[in-house]
Amino acid sequence: MLFLSIEIRNTGEMASIVDSWRIVVSPPSRGSDLEARLMHFPEITQTMIDGEKRRLTASDAIYERVATMPIPNRGKARGWIAASIDFTRAELATPGMKVVIGFRDVLGQESHAEHVLSGRPNQPKYYPGIHVDRL
Repeated sequence: MLFLSIEIRNTGEMASIVDSWRIVVSPPSRGSDLEARLMHFPEITQTMIDGEKRRLTASDAIYERVATMPIPNRGKARGWIAASIDFTRAELATPGMKVVIGFRDVLGQESHAEHVLSGRPNQPKYYPGIHVDRL
């Protein structure tokens, strides 16, 4: 399971709902892209964040937030994505792994964000606007 923190900004002139998602991971060791499957958050999900057990709730999933509540024009939304993908922890720790998150609004406009992983656990300690409980 892959947990990703994401922020989406609406730079358009109208409020918008995001209703379609795609996550692609490019491990340098494989030479081909892997498509992740978006996972539904159970009501409570326990995971490791910053080396500690944490609890995320279904309301923390960004795809739940922005599918029902429009992002205001010039506004933003933050949340988590949970995805299932067929790779090993060693591949995740390899520098150069690229993660691309694509999404589409209800008008069909596509956007994406990408990040190349360093292979080192350097996650932020504070997630603005996202409630994360320590267990």
